[in-house]
Amino acid sequence: MNKFLPKFMRFHSLFSELMTWVSLTLILLSVLLGMYIYDHVNKVIEQQYLSALESLADEKASSIYNILEKDRSNVRVLSHIPEVHEALLGLKKAFYRGGVNGRTYQEKQDHYDVYFQHFLEGSYYDLFLIDRKGTIVYTVQHESDLGKNLLKGAYKNTGLAQVFRQSLKNLEVVNSTFAYYESSQEPALFITAPMIVKHQVVGVVGLQVNTQNFYHEVNNYVGLGKTGMVVVGKRVGDHVLLASPLRHDPDAAFQRTIPLNASFSRPIRESSQGKTGKAILKDGRGHDVLAVWQYIPALQWGMVVKIDTSEAFSYWQELRKTLMFYIFMGLLLLGLVVFLAMYRITKPLQRLTEASVAIASGKDDVAWPSLAYRNNELSVLSQSFQTMTQQLQASKQALLKTVQALDENNQLLDSRVHEQTAKVRAVLDATSDGMVTVDALGVIQRVNPALCRMFEYVEDDLIGSSFTRLFEDSEKMNLSHDLLAYSAIEQGLNRHVRGVKKTEVLFNIELNINAMQVDQQNLFLATLHDVSERTTMQLQQDRLTEAIYQSKDAVLITDRDGVIEYFNPAFQRLSGYSEEELLGRNPRIMNSGKMSKDFYQRMWDTLMRGDMWHAEFTNCHKDGTLYEVDQTISPILDQDTHIVGFTSVQRDITGEKEEREKLEHIQRLESLGVLAGGIAHDFNNLLTAILGNAALAKQRVDHLSPVTPLLTNVELASEKAAALCKQMLAYSGKGEFITEKINLTHMIQEMMSLLNVSIDKNIVVRLDLSEQLMPIEADVAQMQQVVMNLVINASEAIGKHSGTITLHTGVVDIDQQYITTTYIDSDLNPGRYVALEVSDTGCGMNDETKKHLFDPFFTTKFTGRGLGMSAILGIIRGHHGGIKVYSELGKGSTFKVLLPCLDAADADMDDANQDSMDAALVIKGCGTILVIDDEETIRTTASMMLESFGFKTLTAQDGEVGVAVFREHQKEINGVLLDMTMPRMNGEDCFRELRRIDPHVVVILSSGYNQQDATNRFAGKGLAGFIQKPYFPQALGDMMMEALAKHDQEV
Repeated sequence: MNKFLPKFMRFHSLFSELMTWVSLTLILLSVLLGMYIYDHVNKVIEQQYLSALESLADEKASSIYNILEKDRSNVRVLSHIPEVHEALLGLKKAFYRGGVNGRTYQEKQDHYDVYFQHFLEGSYYDLFLIDRKGTIVYTVQHESDLGKNLLKGAYKNTGLAQVFRQSLKNLEVVNSTFAYYESSQEPALFITAPMIVKHQVVGVVGLQVNTQNFYHEVNNYVGLGKTGMVVVGKRVGDHVLLASPLRHDPDAAFQRTIPLNASFSRPIRESSQGKTGKAILKDGRGHDVLAVWQYIPALQWGMVVKIDTSEAFSYWQELRKTLMFYIFMGLLLLGLVVFLAMYRITKPLQRLTEASVAIASGKDDVAWPSLAYRNNELSVLSQSFQTMTQQLQASKQALLKTVQALDENNQLLDSRVHEQTAKVRAVLDATSDGMVTVDALGVIQRVNPALCRMFEYVEDDLIGSSFTRLFEDSEKMNLSHDLLAYSAIEQGLNRHVRGVKKTEVLFNIELNINAMQVDQQNLFLATLHDVSERTTMQLQQDRLTEAIYQSKDAVLITDRDGVIEYFNPAFQRLSGYSEEELLGRNPRIMNSGKMSKDFYQRMWDTLMRGDMWHAEFTNCHKDGTLYEVDQTISPILDQDTHIVGFTSVQRDITGEKEEREKLEHIQRLESLGVLAGGIAHDFNNLLTAILGNAALAKQRVDHLSPVTPLLTNVELASEKAAALCKQMLAYSGKGEFITEKINLTHMIQEMMSLLNVSIDKNIVVRLDLSEQLMPIEADVAQMQQVVMNLVINASEAIGKHSGTITLHTGVVDIDQQYITTTYIDSDLNPGRYVALEVSDTGCGMNDETKKHLFDPFFTTKFTGRGLGMSAILGIIRGHHGGIKVYSELGKGSTFKVLLPCLDAADADMDDANQDSMDAALVIKGCGTILVIDDEETIRTTASMMLESFGFKTLTAQDGEVGVAVFREHQKEINGVLLDMTMPRMNGEDCFRELRRIDPHVVVILSSGYNQQDATNRFAGKGLAGFIQKPYFPQALGDMMMEALAKHDQEV
């Protein structure tokens, strides 16, 4: 090839140059790659080891934190234990009375040593109880610090004093760092916490922590090989005091220091200053080490974790030799391959180059080398050169023909453009939207007729004027800026603006502007659409949509088939379903099954007739709970009155319905109470005659007569009937509660007939009553209410199943610890109590029910008022008692009522008083008494009672007659026994008339109701007394004589 080139252009072969450059390149790349790999591997190994050391350091710091936090948690628990509070207060009191050597203190110290000793096992050296004044009133070790004050004296600068002050100030758990403590003669860490009793700080409890747990974690060298080490220390002045043993120096803890200015002190110096870091450096032995360091703020420790580089990099040193050998062998193999490839590639190129040079020199008969056998780019290149000269002339002829065809096509396109332009202009003139062409300066070039009609201008008024004149002033500046920024509008501009007609009327426009180029000129085509009517309709629709969206009533819209298409947030809140769960679903997912098929059939018949349906529905919430709604469903009709969907408006009435049912239930209970009160009143009237006549008959017969026991039985039966009436009055809200000495066993035995009729027949009542039960001071009616409520609750818990209710009475001795487990512990004192247990085999209660058991208005029954258990709690509290509840689901419940016993002296005194009352002598009276009562038997019986005491009597059957009799016999009448409830004139009106006749008349009111209800209208009006029916002759006679005697003294 060189022979065809000028001499100065002749060169060496391509093969030799390629081999030279490729060889040099491979060598250079190999060297650079080797250096890079070596450096990269060194850095990777270094970073891996440093990361591993960082992880190990983090793990050790975390373990130290966990140990410390566990100790802090233990101290926190100690500060909340009542026994610890009790120990501090007791030891403090004993200490200030007699000091640590006092007998009382020594006894308490011995007692609490046994209690606190287990706290020191394993992790702690000592436990401290410190009062608010800083005096250490107790330690388990009894060392020299016992009895010392931490706010003054030798211990005021110790770590214990420091954390004591911080705990009192911040009211939180505080720990110190490790420091030498004189009393224990070793490094110590203290953790303290305030003790708060009844919202007052009474002192501080503290623990002295052993160092061994921390040493064990620091000296754990797992993962650090043979040369790894962990160093921890605390900065003290210009040195760092080591806080743990070293691997090669077990006695280094709190004995060795490292100067901060030492050449190898950087890791421990920076970590003790609160910094973190990692590096390769020399340690105190002069060895190269990989080290990481960090700060442990809770202990004010700096921590360094390190390992010798010789151990860390040992594996890489062996691997490096093997790697270099394989790189060298790879270079040799690669050089051989490159040599063979270069020779195969450059040989054909050399032959093509020689042929090309020959053609370039003007030779036409040059034969191109045939390279078809290679079947690659070189063969294609050879064939291309062969056909290139043949095609050149043909290409010239084809080019001439193409130019001629292009000229003919241009003429045809010009004629079509003119035709299409005319059609576009006709469309623009006929469109209903306004269209305008504007130049780059915003000057109107052309408008269509629709624009002129829209703005009420003629075309000549607009051509050449500013485009912005068509809009409101607030829009003009923005439009001018957009038109000037041609590039910003190339993709089109769309906005809603306010247009101004020639008559200055404003209207809404949808404006579209598009940029275009015509004859190298930038123009804009603007389309204006009048949207005034659409905007008004959209505003109305938006307001309607917002009203539905914000409505508190739930709104639901479905299609004709009931598929949900829209709902407002109120519906989501009411049903509990999300948007994804509702859209496309049928409202039947909220079907509770409470409405019948006939109900839904009538609803659909009504709706499909095009009528509205209104009713109350019971629906099912997503969580399964039921809720009530007042729902109105209306069909949606199209223009042809065809039903295309339905709309539903729902109002949640769950609470209203429950309140209505509760109110109806309360009204029924009040009606029953009124009925019970009326019945009790009428029975008291009847019992007055029965009891009075029996007592009078008993007085008139000899006590040895066989009739006397019978009359006694009548009296006893009447008394029990009267007690039953009082109980009925209590249930009706009209009872009078008077405490007396009672025996719970006897009371329950007397109640059994009432209890048996109050529970279902499938339930068996089992009695386990103590016959030697001590008496209590209580209101019989209230205690009966407690027993009745507990038994009825037990019966309801058993339900329709067979079961057993057990009533147990007994005497228990309780201590302070037992008192803290009762529901009422503020008024209870340790001692002897009478216990009443009511147990059932019913369904039991879960923890949530027990938590709210005694809350007012809490009930698990639909018809309940939630007052039963809260009333029981109030009654027991009023009797200074307590109650415990044992219950578990499926295993029944036990209610244990505790009531204080009467001591023997009180019981004997009550018996003596009763005996003295029974032995009272009958005192005779004198004078005339007017008896006014509408019941003839009561008038007769009361008259006989009074006459038995020496009184004379007059009677009247109602208030009017009584006033007339009193007016006629005023001078001879000494007193009046007046009934409260009478026809024509009741007791209140009669009393008023009697006082008008004689302001000083002695009137004793008598009624079947209790004193409070009967006399509340007579307050301050001079009523002489009240006696409740039924009454004994002695009680009536005593009250009348006492009232008359008091009247005589006042007169």
